Amino acid sequence: VVRSESRAHGPMIAEFIRNPTAGRDVGTHTHRGLTGTMVLGSYVPLGTPTWAVVTELPWVEAHRQILGEVIVSLSIILAMSVVAGLVGASVSRRLTAHLSDLTKTAVQIASGHRELQAAVGGPREVAHLAVAFNSMTAQLRQSLEALEAQVAEVRRAQEALRVGEERLRLALE
Repeated sequence: VVRSESRAHGPMIAEFIRNPTAGRDVGTHTHRGLTGTMVLGSYVPLGTPTWAVVTELPWVEAHRQILGEVIVSLSIILAMSVVAGLVGASVSRRLTAHLSDLTKTAVQIASGHRELQAAVGGPREVAHLAVAFNSMTAQLRQSLEALEAQVAEVRRAQEALRVGEERLRLALE
């Protein structure tokens, strides 16, 4: 029982004391309750006598099920994020390992090891890339061999020309 002189017992009681005959639905409100803790409360004016029934439920108790569901949902989201991260890292490692091997082979070929071939394996796209890379290096090897043969032929021709010029010079002397 709260006396009408004590208005420090929360907004609902203060509202009822201001307008004790209001017969409307006041709804529920979150506020500090009679004990000073956060509560979900409501009151119903009785009419005559000028009384009201006030109910208060601790906020944590009123929202316990929702809080539990939020915690479960956040736990599921966190677990799924961890699983997605692990799967993503695994797929990434699987893809990048083959691409890294292909890159190492390209660097070795660029440094002069023209006989190397890229390992054909991994996901289909990477395997197709390795096959195309091997085809490209084979064509490059053939082009270089043909160019080396032409250079050797030019050198032989230059040497023959030099020898011929030397003979001509000797013959003219």
